Amino acid sequence: MGDLDLNGSRGYFRDLANPAFDDFWCAYQADRPLDRRNFSLVYRRLIAASVLLTHFSDKIAAELWPRVKKGEDRLKKLEPLIEAVSPAALLKLDACRHFSNDLKHVANKLHSFDSRPRNPGYDDPGEHGVFCFFMKYPNKPDPVDLCIAAGDAFNFWRGYYSHEFRL
Repeated sequence: MGDLDLNGSRGYFRDLANPAFDDFWCAYQADRPLDRRNFSLVYRRLIAASVLLTHFSDKIAAELWPRVKKGEDRLKKLEPLIEAVSPAALLKLDACRHFSNDLKHVANKLHSFDSRPRNPGYDDPGEHGVFCFFMKYPNKPDPVDLCIAAGDAFNFWRGYYSHEFRL
């Protein structure tokens, strides 16, 4: 047996966010028919990954500013640091946060889904396409593909722990 270190961001990422994202990515990239059963599986895994990646951002902000008690205030301090490293990553993390918050509360944003052919530079090889889950949220003219947003958000935080950049 072992312990889960969920108080620190590193343990939270290692023990929760990373495995949840791996579960999502495996389901998302699996070469399966695009049917209702697989739709539900990928969507549930996307929800888990997005919620945990969003909460992970909260953990990082709490570690950087432990004296700031209000989570929203800590996130306002974290956003410019993320944007300085990657403005695109900030948009993807923001999309995950909007998606997570919309799921936890009354869903006010437009959610839709579709499929797309596999992109050889991004997706695993396969005969079947992959699902796309879209959400339209305020201040964004076009819907966001949440699967790609979750992938980019995960890669941003993985880069943080791989010491590719500092906040």
